[in-house]
Amino acid sequence: MTVKAATTAAVGAARESLKALFTPRTQVEDEWTRRKYFDPYEDVGCSEGERLCLSLWDLVSFLCSCAVLLILYFAARRSLYKTPKQRCWVLTCLNSVVTPLLSFRSLFRIVNNQWEYGFVAGGSRSSRFCTLFFMAYLACELVVGSLDYRKQVSLVMGYVHHVSYLALSIHLVVENRTNLLAMTLVEELPTLILGVGRLGSFDRGFDFAFGLSFIVTRIIFHLYVQYNLFLWRKDDNLGWYWKVCTLSFLMNMYWLLAWWKSVKRRRLKYSFQVHRSRKSKRVKAWPTMSRIMTKSYQVGKQRGKKLGARMRNQILSYRQRFDGSQIHARLSTSARSLSRFAADRFERIEKANRDMLHKGQRMKRATAEFLRSQKAKLKRE
Repeated sequence: MTVKAATTAAVGAARESLKALFTPRTQVEDEWTRRKYFDPYEDVGCSEGERLCLSLWDLVSFLCSCAVLLILYFAARRSLYKTPKQRCWVLTCLNSVVTPLLSFRSLFRIVNNQWEYGFVAGGSRSSRFCTLFFMAYLACELVVGSLDYRKQVSLVMGYVHHVSYLALSIHLVVENRTNLLAMTLVEELPTLILGVGRLGSFDRGFDFAFGLSFIVTRIIFHLYVQYNLFLWRKDDNLGWYWKVCTLSFLMNMYWLLAWWKSVKRRRLKYSFQVHRSRKSKRVKAWPTMSRIMTKSYQVGKQRGKKLGARMRNQILSYRQRFDGSQIHARLSTSARSLSRFAADRFERIEKANRDMLHKGQRMKRATAEFLRSQKAKLKRE
């Protein structure tokens, strides 16, 4: 087998495996299938042949959603958030709280029924209200953003993005295919995390949570939805939705890269500010440090002088104490004083002996005289 034949066989095998993996789905039209998808609690009241699936309930839901969003926005604007950078996230956070909660029902219905046509191309009351609330958010954001925080809304990612999604939402509401859009609105969860971080002024603490949720919902989950929509590419009604999903995926990738660049820029700015603040603290503390160092130098100098004088006196005393001439003089003085002491002692002893001798002689003479007087007295008697 030649290399060309082996390459052709490998390409054919890969094509067959990919064809089996991406086999287009077809719509099964029978009475049992239509009865299976019917849900009286989720019926929106649109017949199959009706061209525009709109009702008074849709208009009331849209207007009530707009009123609630505007009331909450102006209440937050008046009492909590004063700057345009914070106010531009109020409506976004409100939408990101409501729409993901409403989208879980449609997500469960579609995934649990394995992306069957009746659920993918159908609608329900919950998904319809979720889509109408999303439309109300887009409309309020366009109006309020153009009036209150115009500098915070860009042309492409603001007006073009909102108008495009508003047109897509109107199309899905009219065609009663709101399950699909309502299911994908679970991707608003990262926007909620980002908005809470911006409103609370702790962006750095929410960076990891936002990045993880963005990758899980807007990358992995979005690819899952795009794959299943691509399998319906041969359908007349759902055949072009995978292209819209692809454009949305490219936009998500652009946002992810822009967010990563902003995180790097903010981290670099934060580290620069920390370094600058530390440097300014050192500069501000320099006069105090210089005064402390000058005072310590003066005190040390005075203490050094005293210590030097004391050590000098001690050294002189040690020199005097251990000098040989001084020791000889002291020894000679001690010898002279000792000789004087001995001579004086001997003189005292000799004087005492002489005194005792004189006393003994006087006592001897006195005794002799007493004896003579006694003898003479005896003779006279």
